[in-house]
Amino acid sequence: MRPDRPLVTAVVTVARPDARLGETLESLTRQLPDPGLLEVLLVDRTAPGTGPAAHGALGAPGQAGLPLLRRLDAHGLGPSAAHNLATAIATGRHLTYLGGDDVLAPGRLEVLAGVLTRLGCDFVRTDHARGDDAGVVHLRAPESRRGTALDPRGPLRAFPTRSTADLRSVEVGMFDARLADAGLLDLPDDLYWSAERPWTWRLHLRARAYAVVDAPEILLRRAQRPRSGDGAPEEGTDAAAGAPGRRPDLVAGLRRTLDVVLADPQAERFLPRLARELVDAVGQVLEPAHAAPRGARGARAGRDSAALERETRTLLESLPPAIVRDAVGGSSPACRSALHAVLPRRGATARHPRAAGPRLETHGTLDAALRAAR
Repeated sequence: MRPDRPLVTAVVTVARPDARLGETLESLTRQLPDPGLLEVLLVDRTAPGTGPAAHGALGAPGQAGLPLLRRLDAHGLGPSAAHNLATAIATGRHLTYLGGDDVLAPGRLEVLAGVLTRLGCDFVRTDHARGDDAGVVHLRAPESRRGTALDPRGPLRAFPTRSTADLRSVEVGMFDARLADAGLLDLPDDLYWSAERPWTWRLHLRARAYAVVDAPEILLRRAQRPRSGDGAPEEGTDAAAGAPGRRPDLVAGLRRTLDVVLADPQAERFLPRLARELVDAVGQVLEPAHAAPRGARGARAGRDSAALERETRTLLESLPPAIVRDAVGGSSPACRSALHAVLPRRGATARHPRAAGPRLETHGTLDAALRAAR
């Protein structure tokens, strides 16, 4: 007897008309023994007349081996709003996300769904591959404890070492639907480049348990990752997606993350790591502009760098000075040099940033969030 809801919902977002969607959909047909257990939501952000439907990439869902495939018209929506649209209507017991160029190794979703069921975790993370036709790099999730339930707050205290909190791509894992019911899978839809950082921190602060598991890989093709610049080193760099002129919401994303952390009763435990993230993210953007000769900087680049410096100084003044000093002191010499102009002035005291701009809704724990969602 078939269950009354799919086992897994796979949200596939197509942002470009030349996405290799056929390969993505074909890989989804090799995931579960019963294709009726897999709901596929194809989120089409392409311009009318240019996307997969216009090119005949979908065909008949039954013929494609995906009987529960649906197309959602997300033209005009940003990546976060499109993600949230699909999350809101997903009916699977577990959710996973991928781009229209990404490819899943056979059986990946079956393994991840089995782990979530067996361990009772809220989400799982995995190793992954990243690349394109020029080459692929296999990247290991920075956690040696595999296949066991872990405290999701642990990675936020792992400082200065890397942890799974640096793994910010929504595609690299699977999530229980109760997180969606609690609003914890929604991305802040007013952020474009930097939405995944506050989302990751909130997820690790509010979830009850997570796991890192060995599983068949997902291949993330770089061409489909317009938001990857907010990630850890293996996700790309903030400089890659956020060079002055291309980082309009970098500081906004960092401020939103700070709001999420400050709303937690144990915020002081996590501020050292967050301060280091802030310093590294902004430093990666400022380093190239700082290193360039003054005559080589264009007028617009100079204005963008100056604006970023002002925004960063205001944000750093929201943190305890000792934590900022430690974060800057642990960064690279080039980063320290680039950040010199934005360090809070001597005698500055930490100012609470919560009144600045819209914020993510936060919940004390997942249990409290679930009660609030009822």
